[in-house]
Amino acid sequence: MRDYVPGPYDLDAMPEARAAAVLGELADWVEWLRRIYELDAIKPCWWRHPALVRELLAAFVRWRDAYQHGAAESAPFAWHSDVLRPLAARLGEITNMESCTPSGCGLRPSPPARDPELAVFLAQLADGTAALGDTLPTWEVGHERMLDLIDAGEAQSDDPGDPYAPVTYQGHQWAFDLDQAVFRRRI
Repeated sequence: MRDYVPGPYDLDAMPEARAAAVLGELADWVEWLRRIYELDAIKPCWWRHPALVRELLAAFVRWRDAYQHGAAESAPFAWHSDVLRPLAARLGEITNMESCTPSGCGLRPSPPARDPELAVFLAQLADGTAALGDTLPTWEVGHERMLDLIDAGEAQSDDPGDPYAPVTYQGHQWAFDLDQAVFRRRI
């Protein structure tokens, strides 16, 4: 990111006065959007949800491009099909507003965005005492460990009567490798 030159809508790089002006325009537009398209899923506290702010800002910029003088006649249709509909469909995936009400925000702070161990790992990577492969997720689980996970209800076997049957664990399918006596995560 050292060579990154921020564009006009990068909120994290904007001077505060510009950010205030942009967010003020965005707030007016979001209220219009909520009213016209009956998007009650966007709660009044939308501005407290950073991911949603950025999604709405991107939609606003595209909307403005689609409706400005000189835009292609098909631009408004494209905005509805390419921006609005997908945005409305994934509002619940962008941020959790289920606990938000018209009178209060239920946003829970996220854990730190940066794992404290990252700085140590980066230093080790720089001095050659670590390798990128050290960061890969676990792709295999020992047979006994997987059986313990099944017993604890953390994993589900496709066939509980077969200790070597495929298993669903951490949202992924795992297959038993007889040669290595481990379950391997399928890609």
